[in-house]
Amino acid sequence: WVLGQASPFAESPLESNVRRIAFALGHSDVEAQLEVATDEGMKWCDIGVARVKTVWESNGEVKYVGEDGPANLLREARRRQALERSGYRVVDLTSAQSWDTAHLAASLATHAPHALRQPVVGLLTRAERLRLFGDSRIRRI
Repeated sequence: WVLGQASPFAESPLESNVRRIAFALGHSDVEAQLEVATDEGMKWCDIGVARVKTVWESNGEVKYVGEDGPANLLREARRRQALERSGYRVVDLTSAQSWDTAHLAASLATHAPHALRQPVVGLLTRAERLRLFGDSRIRRI
C-alpha cells in the first residue's frame, strides 16, 4: 500500500513527510504538486486537497536567505496571492512544522476535517503514535 501511494512528484523530503502523515491520518486525497489554475498561469503546490481548496507549502528557510532571499520572498508572496484569488487557502509550513506530526495533524483537522478513509497508523513511528493517540492506542497496534 505504501509503495502504491509513493509519488514521483514530491520534490522534497518535507513534502513526502507531510503526505505520509496525511495518509497515516486517513487523508487519502492529499496530492503532491497539486495543479491550480490561477490568473497568473498554472501553479503547482507542494501538497494539496482539491475538495477543500487548500494547499500546504513547505518552504525551507534556506530559500529566503542570502542574495536571492528577498526576490524569492517577493515571488512567493505573488504566488500566494494568485492562489488565494483562485479561491485556495494557502497554509505555510516551516521546515520544523513539516516534521512535527502533531502540528500536521492539527492543520489537517482544521483545514481538511473529513478524512476519506481509515487511518493507516502503521505509517507512524511508535513515538508519533504515542504523541497523537496516547499509550492505550499504542498497545493495540
